[in-house]
Amino acid sequence: MPEHMRRRGKSGIFYADFWLDGVHYQDCLGTSDRRWAERTLALLKDKIEGGEYYKHRTIFRDLVPKYLEKLSTRSLHLKVRNTTILEIHLTPFFGDMRLAEINISSVVQYKMEREKDRATESTLKKELRVLREVILLVDSKWKNPTLADSDLMKFIYKGKKAENFLEESDVYLIIGCMPEKYKALCLIAAYSGLRLKNVVELKWENVDLANGWIRVNQSKTGNLVKVPICGKLKDIFGSIKVRPLAGNARVFPGSKTKPVTTAFKRASKKAGLEWASFHSLRHFCGSFLANSGIRQELIAQVLGHKDLRSTRVYTHFRPETVKEVVSVFDQE
Repeated sequence: MPEHMRRRGKSGIFYADFWLDGVHYQDCLGTSDRRWAERTLALLKDKIEGGEYYKHRTIFRDLVPKYLEKLSTRSLHLKVRNTTILEIHLTPFFGDMRLAEINISSVVQYKMEREKDRATESTLKKELRVLREVILLVDSKWKNPTLADSDLMKFIYKGKKAENFLEESDVYLIIGCMPEKYKALCLIAAYSGLRLKNVVELKWENVDLANGWIRVNQSKTGNLVKVPICGKLKDIFGSIKVRPLAGNARVFPGSKTKPVTTAFKRASKKAGLEWASFHSLRHFCGSFLANSGIRQELIAQVLGHKDLRSTRVYTHFRPETVKEVVSVFDQE
């Protein structure tokens, strides 16, 4: 039987050196004691046969470049966000751990450390999603721990829900104070629920007026979202006089997010609605639909949410809508 170990260096440390199922394995056994090395070798072979070897061998920070390379095909926003999450939070905590050491306990510890910094539920979910995506490069069965695994996975800080929301009259009041070049852009945001970056970068090839759909990859998640085009939205697109023949041309060429944001804040202040921001238009969309009796599941589809809890953040009810609910008690 061939020797599956050999000594190296002056200290005589044993190294595994063998073939198994056509794969050549070489690994440090970390000891100069033959008996202990043989035990370690047996455990190593068990890990290989059980599919645990690469989890045992791979260090988290060594996977980061491979993950970033895979991320290169995603949206710029997602690349910047996930790279920042890795550099500032995940790598400093998990960087030197082998994947076999990343378990329920270590993830819970990470979550609790981040909550000491007042990280919200939304922020932590993004960070844990990136953690999972990195680990999946080696361990296809990895799942982040949930409440079912540990009570400590309950999120503490839910984030602040907006206290105010725009009525349709408020939207037009603010837009009336906006520069002419941004008015159509704001109206498209209001009646589609799209985020600012998506509207600014919207291309004519994403707009199917004949069948009534806008199809874009969300700037925040990179996921494809299909937004139905209502009559008002169709009229707004129709009012845009300059439309290049090239399908990949932008609907609002030359527009950038920061000038739009600044102009909207100024217009909101002028309209007496200082608290409003461009993102309030997305809240308007969700709230208008909710107050019109549209089901949360359908609102979630319009806004591109996979989790109804996210949709609830964007749906605000008028007092008269809430009051109308109890009117069913008076019906005969």
